[in-house]
Amino acid sequence: MIEGISHITFIERDLEKTTKLFKSLISEVEYYLNKIKELNLELKPPRERVPGEGYSIYFYDYDNNLFELHTETLEKRLESYSNINNFNEKMKGDLSWKN
Repeated sequence: MIEGISHITFIERDLEKTTKLFKSLISEVEYYLNKIKELNLELKPPRERVPGEGYSIYFYDYDNNLFELHTETLEKRLESYSNINNFNEKMKGDLSWKN
């Protein structure tokens, strides 16, 4: 289930209706990945992720708009980036004695 949206831009008359649509789309990743394939929409390979960041499906719709369906919340995504940065800083500190 979608817990939040980090960024999305639409010119939309009924934003609540559109938000409900995207929340339902992302609740079951494998199901919707198969649906996208059945519709013969162009899938793009996912990019490499850091641990805890979640998973994304990238695809083009029939109007050539690129969509990203992401499985994690913005807060979790930012937390995973912070954890990686903290780890990298710790590793730099641990190696500083070698200089």
